[in-house]
Amino acid sequence: MTPIKKFRAIFNEVREVLFNYIVDGAPRGEIELEMPVCELKCIPLELLAEIKLRGLDQKKFKVKLILHNYKPPEIRIEYETPRGVEGLGYLDFLAGRVLCGLFQGVEETCNRIREEAKKKLNSKTK
Repeated sequence: MTPIKKFRAIFNEVREVLFNYIVDGAPRGEIELEMPVCELKCIPLELLAEIKLRGLDQKKFKVKLILHNYKPPEIRIEYETPRGVEGLGYLDFLAGRVLCGLFQGVEETCNRIREEAKKKLNSKTK
């Protein structure tokens, strides 16, 4: 196996472990969450730049998280801009931070998303 293929395998394993922790056995499907960006402790630079450039308040700026519970798993983060809806692969971002040794905030972020996902799933079953 080439070094790139080894890295890709490790990266995919980290992605899957993070995702499985967040969804905690949720049924297959899509879970959409909306939350203030300030509740995420790991924020991609593109998103931070958008907030800063527009002079917005992180407590009021909401993002949509879309958890795709399929193979391969995915978490997208989407947000409104003057140019329309923008988005990026948030699960890749979190996995990249873990692989770079930047654990600060990843666990707290995953816990927060997990809480919101559980609330959303519990509200659907009531």
